[in-house]
Amino acid sequence: MVALLGQMKTHSRKPKAKALGWIGKDHAAVAMMAFDGVAGGVIEYRKVMGEADGRPFVVEVAFGVREDAKSRAVIRSGINWTPSLSAIHWRLHRY
Repeated sequence: MVALLGQMKTHSRKPKAKALGWIGKDHAAVAMMAFDGVAGGVIEYRKVMGEADGRPFVVEVAFGVREDAKSRAVIRSGINWTPSLSAIHWRLHRY
């Protein structure tokens, strides 16, 4: 296995963060408006792409304000298209 890993490293290139893909502002906005009642004009979105410790990463953050001012806050999170473990925390601690 060590020899195979060495050969793989020799004959391959490190992926760039751009190759990982991203969700994007438009998709995040549509999802927040459809599922959480967020007003379309008040959505903020940021994306950071880079490399840390030789590994590529993409971090996306979006937030919006719900149209119904009396409704409770909803915090959603995800990692690589799957719900994150932190979602359990948010379900237990409603804000």
